[in-house]
Amino acid sequence: MLSQKTRYTIRALQHLADTWRQGPVRLDAIAEQQNIPRKFLTVILSEMVREGLVISHRGRDGGYELGLQPVDIRYGDIIRLTRGSLAAAWRWCRAPAAMRMSIAAIACPRPIAACAG
Repeated sequence: MLSQKTRYTIRALQHLADTWRQGPVRLDAIAEQQNIPRKFLTVILSEMVREGLVISHRGRDGGYELGLQPVDIRYGDIIRLTRGSLAAAWRWCRAPAAMRMSIAAIACPRPIAACAG
């Protein structure tokens, strides 16, 4: 079973993937639209900035955007970053290919909402 942190991280990164190349997205917008507690989201995004998956922009027009193309961010990478291992993730989705699937994948064997929510 995925931890709540992993689920929130997947949802936040999926939100950023959905707005890819549309400019920075404000933290409040992500928190509200994805129903993630603001303080928890701040911690998650800070960790993703340190890992290079997310870029933070300061200022009036600031916010967050992906640091990599969505196709280059894999669910397995997200789980490793938030849990440290893929061992428990096999219950999440039994197909090994799911760990290699990017957040930009169109054809998911299980809906993203089922995997992340």
